[in-house]
Amino acid sequence: MDTAFGSGPMLDWLVAKPAIAPHIPVIDKSGQKDGAFERADFTFDTEHDLYICPGGKELTQYRRASETPRSGAHKDETIRYRARKSNCDACALKERCTAKEPKRKVKRSIYETSRDVARG
Repeated sequence: MDTAFGSGPMLDWLVAKPAIAPHIPVIDKSGQKDGAFERADFTFDTEHDLYICPGGKELTQYRRASETPRSGAHKDETIRYRARKSNCDACALKERCTAKEPKRKVKRSIYETSRDVARG
């Protein structure tokens, strides 16, 4: 994850201040160079905390309940959302989405809400 001004904690702080409107570029390196779907091609469902892929399937953080509470965030300050392998195997868009992997994964910055505000 980038640690530049427009990517994380500083941007989050700016957005949280009601009198400050962030006018800085958001650094985003989620684009694909091989023609595959980008993170922007996936729709984030805030209410259910999941992504919807271009094929209409859900990508979630967890597959099963856990007795131990999980934060979801990794050391790189991202949350990983994964599709079910069975959904990807049966998908007509698999070659364009995840030809090199058995299932699609999408990373989301823990600061993505602030990044969305700055993009707007």
